[in-house]
Amino acid sequence: MKIFFPQVKTKYLLAVVLLLGIFIFNTSDFLPSYTRLAIVFLILPFIFFTFRKEEHFDKKKYFLILVFSILATIFYDTVAQNVWLWRFPYESVSFWILGIPLEEYIFGFWFPSIVLGIYTSLPKRKVKRGIFDNIPHVSEPILFGIIFALQLITLYTFLSNPDSYFKWVLIFAILPSVFYFWRKREHIDKYNLLWTLLIMVSIVFLIDSIFIPANTWYYNDDSLIGRIFSIPIDDIIFSYFNTIFVIGIYTSLPNKKLFLGKE
Repeated sequence: MKIFFPQVKTKYLLAVVLLLGIFIFNTSDFLPSYTRLAIVFLILPFIFFTFRKEEHFDKKKYFLILVFSILATIFYDTVAQNVWLWRFPYESVSFWILGIPLEEYIFGFWFPSIVLGIYTSLPKRKVKRGIFDNIPHVSEPILFGIIFALQLITLYTFLSNPDSYFKWVLIFAILPSVFYFWRKREHIDKYNLLWTLLIMVSIVFLIDSIFIPANTWYYNDDSLIGRIFSIPIDDIIFSYFNTIFVIGIYTSLPNKKLFLGKE
């Protein structure tokens, strides 16, 4: 069974997406601020990477990662709001589903789409070995046991400090990304990963610097490591390691018979 998306040549689709983004950003002051962000910075890039003719990612893997990302968004946002890591003013969102803003579900689609869109668009390097290829790797069962034990230890420490943003990032982003980066059979192109990380962190800087001062959402400062200007350092760490996590899952999934039939 094939997953079909209509596709448009990149040069045409990019022009349309950019023009729409500029138009919507300059004419949508009447929208809630997070809705405006979701349309311009989340939905339009998602459309570009998903429907451009030259996209290279495996749609079956992509679909499964999107499902996982939405489920993770529901869990993570529910926890974050209950322990007061962050909150959303009612006037900044369109409406709520299961106690979570609609725009957060859009973010759940957007993040892996942009990560995989960037990672798979970068040219494969011709150099066979480099400095990143000398990173030591560990047998998967051993590494999994170490990571799982560290997650349990970190989770136990939540009993005394459940509102630490960094601890949640450590459990659900940093430690899983360590597994995918250092496991013995990892298949990540580390040079493309590095460029993807730099781009994703830059995007987070851009979005946070525009919308946090506009009170689109706000953080509990007591839960943060600190800020760079108005941008939480924890947000930067979150985007950095979740990028590795998404690429790790994508490169680990088999290419054939992925629950949906043969390629």
